[in-house]
Amino acid sequence: MNLSFLLQSLQHRTPLQLAAHYGYRGAHRALGAELYQVLALTPSSARDVSAPQGVECRFGQPDELRAAARDEAFGMSPAQVDEALARGERCYVATVQGTIACHLWLTERRAHLAGPLSLEFDPSWGYVRWATTLRGYRGLHLHAIAKRKALDLWVEGGKRGLLSAVSIVNFASLESAAHVGSARSGFVGWVRVRGTLHHAVSPEAARFGLRLVEAAPDAS
Repeated sequence: MNLSFLLQSLQHRTPLQLAAHYGYRGAHRALGAELYQVLALTPSSARDVSAPQGVECRFGQPDELRAAARDEAFGMSPAQVDEALARGERCYVATVQGTIACHLWLTERRAHLAGPLSLEFDPSWGYVRWATTLRGYRGLHLHAIAKRKALDLWVEGGKRGLLSAVSIVNFASLESAAHVGSARSGFVGWVRVRGTLHHAVSPEAARFGLRLVEAAPDAS
């Protein structure tokens, strides 16, 4: 057990959340089990989130993203940025005084979720494959601000809304999703038994055409 993580978590998480976290980790180690909460953000569920002064949201430019990715804090390497762009993903960013502080990777195609699994979905929806807020900028609700503005753009382009899938013990991301109005809409998950991967989509999540497949993400 990571004692430093535990002490830090005690300041921000309830005992029930900590119990869920360590129980989930035990199941993952023993069975290779994973469970993700599906989230759906639509115009009817979305909340208005005001941006602090100095915050701007827009699509990131390739050269700008590659440059930002040279810093480990960005969470992706320049090569990973190029791979995402080659798959046709678009990066929507929130900047603070011109510096990228938060970025969301959006796609209309099958997207990698975890391990060998990718997620397919109804093409009338967009999907947020990955997102992060850089340390030093957390607590400003930049993820919620950027996702709300990205939703407006994608709906203008004909999409019904934005889907995402978040680990059930990623409490910070789940709280951020709730802040912007994302509705919890079922689960996707899998378990490995005797070397065989078994995966499932809950009926509620299946309404969005969600399907787990053992395949690479679609190329552009």
